[in-house]
Amino acid sequence: ESDLAVTGIYMYGPEAFDYIRHLKPSDRGELEITDVNNAFIEAGSLSYSVLDGSWTDAGTFESLAVANRLAENLMLKVFEDSIGHGRAG
Repeated sequence: ESDLAVTGIYMYGPEAFDYIRHLKPSDRGELEITDVNNAFIEAGSLSYSVLDGSWTDAGTFESLAVANRLAENLMLKVFEDSIGHGRAG
């Protein structure tokens, strides 16, 4: 069990295209990004970073509304911090 999530944010170098050229379509008939990641793992060249902050699902109308509120609150905090909470400097 973990409190980490795969965000789906991938950054690849040009060698990714070499791996993609050798992929075979899955049972769904598609080239799968997981297979690209697995190719990097097999080559010993996959790396990752743990991002600071929060991550939330936005795949349903309800979760999108929650994500929107979280983003609004974050933007408000950034704005307030940038103006020093309204205090003259």
